[in-house]
Amino acid sequence: MKIYQSVSELVGHTPLLEINRQAGNSCRLLAKLECFNPGGSAKDRAAKAMLDDAEKRGFLKPGA
Repeated sequence: MKIYQSVSELVGHTPLLEINRQAGNSCRLLAKLECFNPGGSAKDRAAKAMLDDAEKRGFLKPGA
């Protein structure tokens, strides 16, 4: 088990769940459980990307 140092490290490490009970369907169906992100949403990825970009461009100082 990995132990993370920051909540921002948790964004995007969402598990996949295979849906096994499909009536008459031969495809493999996977569901990405975005609710496991720290904010409970896929929007966490976009927010983290915007903050990382703002830090990179100098609009935010690291850790701000």
